[in-house]
Amino acid sequence: MIPEETGDGLWAMALFCFLRFLFINQKLERIAIATLAISFAVEFSQLIRWEWLVAIRSTFIGHMILGQGFVWWDLLAYSIGVIVIYFAARAYESR
Repeated sequence: MIPEETGDGLWAMALFCFLRFLFINQKLERIAIATLAISFAVEFSQLIRWEWLVAIRSTFIGHMILGQGFVWWDLLAYSIGVIVIYFAARAYESR
């Protein structure tokens, strides 16, 4: 059985790849830090219950991008996902 948090790690990996695509000349370390900062900001934003933000999260795309409900374990999943993709990208780029 795959843990639910696996999706959060994959989300962080996809964000890392997206940021790497946008900022190809930046160092991998900066991309990793930016990915963690955005991931953590999105997770902590789930504590905010503004009506318009809740409405966005109730849509499929809003739920996929912004999530639903703050969970501490998600922060660990984001961190693990970023660490894994950082080392994979570093190994790939050093070839």
